[in-house]
Amino acid sequence: MKKLLSIVLIVMLTMSLSFVASADLAVPISAELSAYELYKAANEKMDGKSLEILGVGEMTMSAGDDIAMKTKMDFTAKVLENSKGELEMSTVATAEILGEQIKIEQYFKDGFLYQNAAGEKTKTEAPAINVARGIAPEKDIPEDFFEDAVVEEVAGGKRIMIRVSGNYMEELVAGVVDATSFGLLDEVRFGTATLWLTIGDDGMMKETAMVFRLSAEIEGITVRMRSATNMHIVSVGKVHSISFPWDLNSYELVEI
Repeated sequence: MKKLLSIVLIVMLTMSLSFVASADLAVPISAELSAYELYKAANEKMDGKSLEILGVGEMTMSAGDDIAMKTKMDFTAKVLENSKGELEMSTVATAEILGEQIKIEQYFKDGFLYQNAAGEKTKTEAPAINVARGIAPEKDIPEDFFEDAVVEEVAGGKRIMIRVSGNYMEELVAGVVDATSFGLLDEVRFGTATLWLTIGDDGMMKETAMVFRLSAEIEGITVRMRSATNMHIVSVGKVHSISFPWDLNSYELVEI
């Protein structure tokens, strides 16, 4: 069961990082800008900027009819574009599952996504993935999702709330991590996700938060999950290098 949980946590972690594209908004907040225009400006200003993020996530999961549990995960992430114009990423998470601490790692280097979930080490070729955004470079969150966005005043800035469809969440997961490479996820279905973006008065992204639900068939067991994640942007443009494990060449290559 711990192995199954670690796979679901991989999905949780990946989705949490999939919306950090808005981490640098280099223009002051203007009442004349719509929520979508703020998001677009953030995407355009993000190119070439590095990120350091601290996050925490809480997950409630049920498996079958008689297994229910809560899990908490803390993670740190660093993303940068190296001197060759290539993306690099390092994410390390610690999750408490069934009373035990499980470490989950993700790395992106030289066009490969490396994942170590509780000692299960895999390597997937992913040259087109923009891990900093968590989505393919040519994709943005569709403008339709911002039509009913809610913008509210908060201390020191504004918070934008949008809802993202389950179908789009599934596309994001497919673009970032091949869950089937673990040989465990036969089917994953997402519900509508709610996303909050908090922007300071200086126009810089301060925090992101997301709540989503999913269900999956894992080795004949129906797993349902509710995930709530909060990420604090520690720094923008200050990460100059990323340390990778010495044994990346030992990760098992998985063909998609």
